[in-house]
Amino acid sequence: MSLVVLNTVAFSCYNSIAAAQRHFKQSEASALRDSRWWPPSVTGNTTLPYYAWPGVWCDASGSVNKIDLTNKYRIGGNLGNMNFSLLPSLTDLRLVNNELTGVIPLQMCTLSRLTHLYLSQNSLVGPLPHCVQNLTSLEVLHVDYNHISGSIPPRLGNLERLTDLDLGFNALIGGVPLTIGRLHNLQSLLCSSNFLEGSIPLELENLTKLNMVDLSCNYFNGPIPSFIGNLTSLTMLYLQENKFGGFIPLKIGNLMNLIDLNLQRNKLNGSIPLEIGDLRNLELLNLSSNNLVGKIPLELGRLIKMYVIDLSSNVFTGPLPSFIWNLTSLNYLFLQVNKFSGSISSAIGNLKYLNRLNLSENRFDGAIPSEIGKLRALKFLDLSSNNFVGKIPVELESLRSFGLSAFALDSKPIANAEPNAALILLQIQFFS
Repeated sequence: MSLVVLNTVAFSCYNSIAAAQRHFKQSEASALRDSRWWPPSVTGNTTLPYYAWPGVWCDASGSVNKIDLTNKYRIGGNLGNMNFSLLPSLTDLRLVNNELTGVIPLQMCTLSRLTHLYLSQNSLVGPLPHCVQNLTSLEVLHVDYNHISGSIPPRLGNLERLTDLDLGFNALIGGVPLTIGRLHNLQSLLCSSNFLEGSIPLELENLTKLNMVDLSCNYFNGPIPSFIGNLTSLTMLYLQENKFGGFIPLKIGNLMNLIDLNLQRNKLNGSIPLEIGDLRNLELLNLSSNNLVGKIPLELGRLIKMYVIDLSSNVFTGPLPSFIWNLTSLNYLFLQVNKFSGSISSAIGNLKYLNRLNLSENRFDGAIPSEIGKLRALKFLDLSSNNFVGKIPVELESLRSFGLSAFALDSKPIANAEPNAALILLQIQFFS
């Protein structure tokens, strides 16, 4: 074959490839324009190529590989207005808070290179399509704050690269599929505020990289499984507002990295396990509105990083342990609606960062310590429905000048009390 012929063939191939690339880019431009996601001021600007539109990124070859319109234009309209089949190079799609409607289109399942998909805070409806199993490159899937319904597709378990899954604040039903246990790279599992039920599947024990689990505000039941103590990477565990029963598992003390533990509003019984005292990084402990009994274990005194303790609405008894007043990082202390007794220590004045204090509906007695007046950060104080005696400390009046906006004692006078006029006015202001 002559050199002329070879050059002719090469030139012809080059022209064919160039033509194909031009057609491909024209298809991408058409997909973006026809979606109506960008305003006319962008799409109608003939001097602005599509790859320079706000929120559009391209790879080295000029193909669209990322669209990020998070909080951008409040696109509105149907998510299916975009022809995703014309964007095969897309790896990252972020459409958070854009008032999008409709179902998640099946075309989206053709995006085999997609690694990040954020559809949060829209008005999407219908189920998660089963074809989502085709998105095997996916690492992040956020569809929270929509109206997604139906069950969690078992085929989600095929997305073995997934690290971050957020299905919260939707209308999902059924249980957590056992196949979720295949997601060995999962670090965040968020399913809050749905209609999910059943027990936590044992297969979740395989997810040893989890650092955040939020199953709150559902209808899960049964005991909290002891294997939860094997997920030692956990920093956040939110199981509140479900129907979990039985004891708090002793193995929870293995979660040495745990920062937040919220088991509020379940049906847990028994006492606080001593092992919780091993959670030296714990900052938030909420066990309120359960059926827990007994005394506050002394081991909790080790948790010096704690800034929120909520043990309200249980059946705890006995005097408050002295270590409480040494947890100087506390911002919020809620112990109301229990059967605590004894006096309030003058050491309460150590809690200089305390913002809210509620000790109401217990059996505390003795005098109200004047040292409460040292709590200059205090904004809310409720000591009502107890058995305090003596005078209301005048030091409490000074807290108003530091921002105390809500103060409650009892609607009936404290025994032998001689309150000053300013505090009576403050009390009337709170109850009015």
